[in-house]
Amino acid sequence: MQPQLHDRLRHTLLRNPADTSDSQSGILLALDGHRLERPALPLALEYCKRAGKRLDILLLNPPKPATLMLGKFLQNLETAGIDYRLSSGEGELADQIPLYLRRYRSIQCVLLDKLDAKLELALAALRQNEYSILPLVDRGSKPQPG
Repeated sequence: MQPQLHDRLRHTLLRNPADTSDSQSGILLALDGHRLERPALPLALEYCKRAGKRLDILLLNPPKPATLMLGKFLQNLETAGIDYRLSSGEGELADQIPLYLRRYRSIQCVLLDKLDAKLELALAALRQNEYSILPLVDRGSKPQPG
């Protein structure tokens, strides 16, 4: 794992500890299947293990390779004892994340495979509403072979 990502995960965990008074708060992993980064899934698993929260997974535009990667990830979640809910659909993350958060109000943190310009405006509004936003893969980094 890249050192700066590990530090960012630790910082976010400190801001959102597992022993918060809202035991129902959860994590949303929002993924776009068209540009899913391979390192994002193991980082999301590590985050969920440390945070001890339920994981909601929103997978948009799921092509076959992303679905296969996700299958292994779901097995790892089950092995780690992490409760999850998987939803899939079509569309843009910038449109679908706010809709999902309105539907499932217990979510306090959003994990993304990586940020892009289309998401910036939607994420700014979420930050103003006190959601923690964590990109798992740095914008300038190259995916590691795996």
